[in-house]
Amino acid sequence: EVSGMSRRNTAHVDHRLISIVDEMLTFFYSLRAEDIKMEIGIEDTHTDLTFSARIKAPIEPKRLAKIKKLLASPRAHEMEEYYWGLTGNDMTPSTELSLVGMMIDDFEIEYQEGSDDFFIRMRRDNIHLHNGK
Repeated sequence: EVSGMSRRNTAHVDHRLISIVDEMLTFFYSLRAEDIKMEIGIEDTHTDLTFSARIKAPIEPKRLAKIKKLLASPRAHEMEEYYWGLTGNDMTPSTELSLVGMMIDDFEIEYQEGSDDFFIRMRRDNIHLHNGK
C-alpha cells in the first residue's frame, strides 16, 4: 500500500526512496523473510517507510545491536548521490544498511529474540526542511 501517492505525481518520486526500499527488501531476504509487508506514507514534511515480515533466520541480540548501529548512521544530505552510486556494487548487507542509515533521519525496530515477527519503521525528512544542507 502506498499512501499519499494519489496526491502527487509518482514520476517525481525520489529515486533514493526507491533505493532504500530495494536495500530493505534485500535485507529481509537475507533473513529468509516471508509475508513481507511494506507501507510508504508520503507527507509534506517527511516520508514514513514501514516494513514488517515473518523471518525464518533468528536474529541474535549482538546482530540486532549491529543492525541498529548501522541504521543509526548520521544522515548525510550532501553525500546522498555519491553513496547511492555505491549501492549494488557487491557490497555486504551491513554496508548497505549503513548507507540506508545515511539516507534516513529516524528509525524504530520491534523484534523479540526467538520471535518470527520483525518490524521496522523509518522516517526520511524532506530535504527542503534543511535548506538544502
